[in-house]
Amino acid sequence: VLIPSDKVVGTLTFMDTEESAGSNPFNTDEGITMATEWTVNHDLGDMPARHVLTFALGYDQDFFELGGDHRFQLPPSGIPSLKFSTKDESWAFWYNGQLAFRTYPNDEERQSGIFWRFGYADDKTNPIEWNIAGGVGGVGLFDSRPRDRYGIGLFHIEPSNKGRLGLFGIQEETGAEIFYTFQLMPHIALTFDLQYIDTGLGNGLIVTGTPDDPWVGGIRLRFVL
Repeated sequence: VLIPSDKVVGTLTFMDTEESAGSNPFNTDEGITMATEWTVNHDLGDMPARHVLTFALGYDQDFFELGGDHRFQLPPSGIPSLKFSTKDESWAFWYNGQLAFRTYPNDEERQSGIFWRFGYADDKTNPIEWNIAGGVGGVGLFDSRPRDRYGIGLFHIEPSNKGRLGLFGIQEETGAEIFYTFQLMPHIALTFDLQYIDTGLGNGLIVTGTPDDPWVGGIRLRFVL
C-alpha cells in the first residue's frame, strides 16, 4: 500500500492466476497476476470528486486466444485432441469516477452526484473489448425524504471482434436502469426498479433470431436486522 499524500492511495498486488479454490494453493501456481489500483480524491471548486484507476496484467499463463488458429493434436498414443491457440499474457484497464454536485454540510450521508465508468481489455483474450457507463444518483433528492436513494444509469458493452462471437449472434449491447428506494423506517426500505436492454443477440450463423428488447421491472423490500 502506497500513500504519497492524504488524497492519493495506491495498492500493488501479486497473486496466482490459476484458480486455487478447493485445492492446495501451493500446487496451483500456473501464472502470476499483477494488479495496481490508485484512488485520487480532490475538490472541483466546492464539489468533491474521486477517481479510481486500476490495471491488471496476467503472465506466464496460457490464456485462450479468441480467433486464434486451432489444430488437431496427434499424440504418440491416445486419443487425438483439438488444441487451441493461447497467449502467455492478458491485461485489462478500468476507471471509475464520481463527482458530487449537491452536498449538505450538516448531513454527510445526504448528497447527489454523477458517476462514470470505463473499461478496456486485451480483445485477443477477453470476450468484451470495452464498456462504458454513467449516470446520476444519490441520497435525499427531496427535502421531505432525506434518506431515500435514487439512481439513473446508462451502459454500453462492446464485444471483441477477434473471436467467433458473431457466430452466436453476440453483438454490442446498450441498456438503461432507473430505481428509487423509499426508506420507510430506519431498518425497512422499499425499492422500485426498471431496466431496459437493447439486446446484443441475434443475426448470427448459429443464433439467427433476434429477441425483442426486454423491459424488466422489479420491487424489493429489505429488512435490516
